[in-house]
Amino acid sequence: MARKPMMAGNWKMNNAIGEAVVLTQEISNNWWKDWEDKVDVVICPPFVDLKPVKTVLEFDKTKIFVGAQNVYWEEAGAFTGEVSVPMIRECGCDYCIVGHSERRGLFGETNEDVNKKVRALLGGRLKPIVCVGESLAVRDEGTTKHYIPIEYPAVADRHVVAALADSAKQLGYNFIEGITQSKDSFYGQHEPENMPAEPWLKARWEAWRRGNVISSEMESAAIFVISSIRGCRASSVMAYTEMPKSVEVAVGALRILIEQDKAAEK
Repeated sequence: MARKPMMAGNWKMNNAIGEAVVLTQEISNNWWKDWEDKVDVVICPPFVDLKPVKTVLEFDKTKIFVGAQNVYWEEAGAFTGEVSVPMIRECGCDYCIVGHSERRGLFGETNEDVNKKVRALLGGRLKPIVCVGESLAVRDEGTTKHYIPIEYPAVADRHVVAALADSAKQLGYNFIEGITQSKDSFYGQHEPENMPAEPWLKARWEAWRRGNVISSEMESAAIFVISSIRGCRASSVMAYTEMPKSVEVAVGALRILIEQDKAAEK
């Protein structure tokens, strides 16, 4: 039996109650009934919006599910600022996001924390939406571990990624976007037969390849992590051949970003 696709929208920390009601009504008005058998749609507003959003959907009899953006694993207690599984269930939630990269990166959430939250949600008959990594660089190197724990994601800035893509299109160059692996040693990958750890090195690279990693280098993860910590924007561009083309793409992207920043200031 084929799995039914799910499409979830995370509102992050946006929309006060009045705004959330208006947005939910707009979503409900544009809902097509024949979608019900094809896809499960979930919207995940901030905690204070959960009940008003659910009320709008129930009144309209719209088959859209509501999910929370976070939860704590204890049912009750002295945990100031947290919300429990029974609380979000009473608000009408069927789902809850856990392990989002922003929770991991900004609030230090660990895999152990995520595990506890998943267990609590399943025990409370709610469905967890588990985020398992949004990194664009695999942190297989040592530099960034001296800056911040390994759970912090190495993510390129989406605006810079988009500018690089637009620049490549304008120049007429073929390109692909994907995940890169950042490592400590150049020779471990390129000359594994000369290393005592040859079987281990080859097995690791095969695992990255099967996980859809498309390139390997030594800098991107550190650049992404440190830029995020410092509040800067970063991405990376690599060329298999013809290095000057990657420079052209980067310069073109820089021009695009400068124009975007100027427009935003007006």
